Amino acid sequence: MLLSSSLMWQLEQVHQVPGTVVSMPKKGDLTDPGNYRGITLLSVLYKFYTSVLNQRLIKFAEGEQQEQQQQTQA
Repeated sequence: MLLSSSLMWQLEQVHQVPGTVVSMPKKGDLTDPGNYRGITLLSVLYKFYTSVLNQRLIKFAEGEQQEQQQQTQA
């Protein structure tokens, strides 16, 4: 999965995932437009894919960091 994501970035063909923006009211006067926040609703598959990709990137980055620390201590 990481490899395919890397290829997408190299080919500059990153698919934009459409989301639906919904206004959610905050506390306070609901007639004031400033008391609303925009929440983007995304596909469950997209959220799953990005979650898995994020976890793999974190593990990779942690491994690289440990390797660099070991090299500087030697």
